[in-house]
Amino acid sequence: MTRQPHALHLILDAAISRDPMPSGLQGTLAVGVVGSSGASWWQVALDGVARAGFVDAPHENATWFVLGDYEARCLAYDGKLPLDAALVKVAGNRNLIDQLAKRYLQRGSLVGVRVNARGGQ
Repeated sequence: MTRQPHALHLILDAAISRDPMPSGLQGTLAVGVVGSSGASWWQVALDGVARAGFVDAPHENATWFVLGDYEARCLAYDGKLPLDAALVKVAGNRNLIDQLAKRYLQRGSLVGVRVNARGGQ
């Protein structure tokens, strides 16, 4: 059973939908977050125009990564994984993951919606 989207999913979804420029990234990337109530997934296909949405599972050819709730919160709000990360699993093109994180999650990135997601803090 799919649970509610995680804050990380909502931040990525908003950042990509608000990005005024093509990202230049190519590929399909899925982000999973596992918590006590199960897993939730978000996926984006990047091929000129980004098509993103919430899915039950990643596409079979997608690059994906799965984080625990704590790790996902750190990535969403701090733009990086914690040093004490316990749940991080990756499959596929790590460069695509790095590029997406740099563009949409790091402080000072082109599309910085984290501040809005945190209520202006």
